[in-house]
Amino acid sequence: MKKFLELNEAYSIRYQANILKTCKPLFQLLPIKKFFYQFVKKDGSFNFISTNAEICDFYFGSKMHLYNPFITQFDLIQSGIYLIDSLKIEKFQFSWKELASKFNLKHSFNLTRSDGLCCHQYGFCIPADREDLNTLLLNNMQVIKNFTGYFDQEMCKIIQDMHYQPLDLKKEIGSLFNKKVEGFPEVNMENTKITQFLTNIGASDQLFSTYGLTARDKECITLFLKGKFASDIAKELHLSQRTIEHRLESIKNKLNCHTKPELFSKLQGMMNY
Repeated sequence: MKKFLELNEAYSIRYQANILKTCKPLFQLLPIKKFFYQFVKKDGSFNFISTNAEICDFYFGSKMHLYNPFITQFDLIQSGIYLIDSLKIEKFQFSWKELASKFNLKHSFNLTRSDGLCCHQYGFCIPADREDLNTLLLNNMQVIKNFTGYFDQEMCKIIQDMHYQPLDLKKEIGSLFNKKVEGFPEVNMENTKITQFLTNIGASDQLFSTYGLTARDKECITLFLKGKFASDIAKELHLSQRTIEHRLESIKNKLNCHTKPELFSKLQGMMNY
């Protein structure tokens, strides 16, 4: 644990002003109040930096890293979005709930990029007074992805230094590194998985109500995003093609789109993770 705390002091504390300055535009735009970046390499190299060193002290002090598959399970990590709420590792969830309560947090999600040799992870935490995680993700995923590129650019020299002076996970956590554990979440890239998650947290209908979309609208959107034409949608829903055309026109107006390609693009941007 000592080595992890030393990393916290070497980067999160030492470069606190840099990382807060870099994250300021994101924090001003979205209800995200805590951020961290970490990388894990196939050879066990690891380093991290965070906007909140106190959270990191608690995290490593309570040994959450030993049960966090995003640190220990390199071979299982894929590129995509992971929702921390979906982790089914009991020891990790117990500590996460304690951490969330102590630091006034609600949800956390990771955007990961892995090339098979190095996995870059960008973590975002939502404050406890916000219930709209689904709306945040659906409407702002491109902003979040763009921010990670901006972060890499602004923090380039510091990140390079982090790669030169990593911690060796194989040495620090021994056999736990890449020892397969139960409960590792799947990458939340498919709409069905996203919908299931939102249902689990009781928020699956919030997006649709925000735009005044109905249950029938939702059915049409699901089929429309699969590339089906109005005639195909009509057959599946046992309605007339004219009814579906009117329905799609209504959805287009609700989302302030002028053409079907624009509607398709906007819906993809909202639903793709």
